[in-house]
Amino acid sequence: MKKILLILFVIFVLFASMGAVFSADTNGTNTNDNNKNTNETAVKNSADNSKISRTSSSTNNYKITVTHNKVEHGKPIHFIVNVKDSDGNPVVNKSFSFSFRSMNDKTNPDGRFDNTVVTDANGVFSVDWPGNSGYFDYYELTISDGLDPNQYPTGTVYYRKAFDLTLKPTMSVSISKSTVYEGQNTQIRVTVKVNGVPASGYLVWKYSKDKSVTTQLKNGVSTFNYNSFILGKNPIVITYIGLGAAFPGYIVSNVNKTVSVNVKSASNLIISKISKYGNRYKVTVKNIGKGKSTTAKLRLGLKSRYKTVTITSLNPGKSKTLIVNFNYNKYKKYTKYAWVNYNKACFEKNYKDNKVSFKAKTYIGLLANLAITKVSRSGNNLIVTIKNQGNAASSGFRILVWYGYKNKGKGYVLFNAKKFGKYGNRLPAGTSATLTLPYIKYKTHSRYYKFIYVNYNKKVRESNYNNNLKRVKI
Repeated sequence: MKKILLILFVIFVLFASMGAVFSADTNGTNTNDNNKNTNETAVKNSADNSKISRTSSSTNNYKITVTHNKVEHGKPIHFIVNVKDSDGNPVVNKSFSFSFRSMNDKTNPDGRFDNTVVTDANGVFSVDWPGNSGYFDYYELTISDGLDPNQYPTGTVYYRKAFDLTLKPTMSVSISKSTVYEGQNTQIRVTVKVNGVPASGYLVWKYSKDKSVTTQLKNGVSTFNYNSFILGKNPIVITYIGLGAAFPGYIVSNVNKTVSVNVKSASNLIISKISKYGNRYKVTVKNIGKGKSTTAKLRLGLKSRYKTVTITSLNPGKSKTLIVNFNYNKYKKYTKYAWVNYNKACFEKNYKDNKVSFKAKTYIGLLANLAITKVSRSGNNLIVTIKNQGNAASSGFRILVWYGYKNKGKGYVLFNAKKFGKYGNRLPAGTSATLTLPYIKYKTHSRYYKFIYVNYNKKVRESNYNNNLKRVKI
């Protein structure tokens, strides 16, 4: 009798081992020891995983409790299943079908992980999910009597639970300055988290209607330094683009935010005039910008010896004259400089015109600067566009046209430019005017270069005469 019992015990152990090997081949984890001491396993699992979930399901026959660690994309999951009968007793040596299926939505399964398991002497079995399924939206766990040829549950379904793993990105935005001057930088900082975890991927920033830039998220954070010369409300649309996991490429999220930066007019201070005033200097500063300036400082002198005075705020278009006590007689033979807002305490649209050098008794800083920007032809007429690139309006001027060579030409014709369309008889700073010049018959000079010389006699005082001559072949 003892020999028979021994043989039966060996057979039982053999079949139990075969079941364990089958489980290991299916899920990639050796479960020989999983059923040895379920309570110890559960305690260890609780220590290793900060978030443990326990859920129960009851039928007329069994009460099933499932314990598992946090379900995450691509991460292993350790399931412990405890089965009891209606009286609360462990259900021993009972075979169940265990199915964990991935789905792109709640109705269409895409992948699965199935196993046949047997409860141990405590009515417990455990299963390890390897976590290599890819990034799907939903997973469903079922415990049933069996599986059909398509691996769907058959018979009684004792337990069913759905896991929602849809990616839920959130975006938070902070702006260093929501109102700036034109051309002034502001930093926009965006933090993106997916299901509470700092996200990877990119941000697309769309601004100025058709412009965009892409930045990369690092530890869920990306910044964008924005500046604009467009006055008023500047909307910026920020869209999160995550990296594809199940499929390569980009996945545009449905999470985006629109922020606005308000851009207002900035000042632009220049030194419009410097003149001798006794043994001192009189300096006039003008705000040629469209915004009001704040308090600034003016420095006048040499590199190592100078005087500094304060300039109060100036409204657009307004000027202020200051007396600077720098010794004229002592330093009149040296080239000196005057520099307004040298420390950039006042924000300006342009800092390049703040500093000037001078030696003579008088310096004029508000001057025109005429340049030819475009030349075309219509029949015998030359169509010439002239822009005043200076900081003062230009009165009428003369234009000399000839063909051939720069210093030896033919067909000299002189034109008087007195009217500039809607601007009248003065061409304002920063504006352009297109003039039609009726020149001699085109066949006469078609194969020659044409020379167009604006303000050739320098009747209009300019800050730069070097861009007044234009050579074209049309």
